[in-house]
Amino acid sequence: MKDKKPKTKICNKCKKRKSFNKKHFISDKSRKYGLSYKCKICCRKSAQDWDNNNKEKRKEHNKNWRKENKDKVKKSHKKWCGKK
Repeated sequence: MKDKKPKTKICNKCKKRKSFNKKHFISDKSRKYGLSYKCKICCRKSAQDWDNNNKEKRKEHNKNWRKENKDKVKKSHKKWCGKK
């Protein structure tokens, strides 16, 4: 017998009950029903807190990524600057 996907879920972080869908929870293919155990708001807050507490790590990571992906950076720059 196949498990039924629940209609609601309690966020493991804020403990609020929310509709169990992509509107409230981010996708996570490693999870049983394909959605994260934390709601979008809590995931966003956690990411923001990590960024604020690890500014140098983030800067270094971004610098290395730009160095290793120059073609993607150029393509993105052209897109945002309107150059063809």
